This record gives sequence, structure tokens and C-alpha cells, in this order.
Amino acid sequence: MSVIPLTTTGEHPTVVQTQGEFEIEDSAVLIRNLDSAQLTQEHSSNVSYHLRVGKQCRDHREQAVKDIPDNGIVTLYPGSALIIQTEESIHLPLASTER
Repeated sequence: MSVIPLTTTGEHPTVVQTQGEFEIEDSAVLIRNLDSAQLTQEHSSNVSYHLRVGKQCRDHREQAVKDIPDNGIVTLYPGSALIIQTEESIHLPLASTER
């Protein structure tokens, strides 16, 4: 296993931001609505990316979508799960079979 820094620059960027740049057979990850500041922070290792919480969620057992309150607090009860909207959408390339 290797650690690959997330970068949008250079000859072979590991993160692209448009569908036109993304190829499913390539090794780059497509992140739409990218918060590029996460990849350029001085004290960041840029080997991870934190998805930003969107404005809605729903209980996994229900179809009703609920707004996330302005304070950002959502209660998760025992035995339940929430599907939380993110500001980003991520597309991953196919896994390589070569080692």
C-alpha cells in the first residue's frame, strides 16, 4: 500500500475537477465542488480530504428528506443511520489489477 498526496497541479494530478479531465481508467479522482484550500494548507499533509456537510439529510429507513439545522446538530439514535448530503461529489477510477 502506498500513500498518494492529493494534488491538482503537475504533470499527473491526482485530483481533477471536471468530467472532461476524468478518465475512469486513469488514477485521478474527480471531486466536483472541490475546496482546494484543503489541499494547499501549509500544515496539511494533503493525503486526505474532508467532505463538507450539505444542507439536507434523511434517515436510511425513510424517504423524507430533512433540512439540517443552522447549528449543524443532527441527532443519531441507536440502531439508525443517516444519509447526509455533502457539498462535493466524488468519482473514483477503476481499481487497478496490477501490483
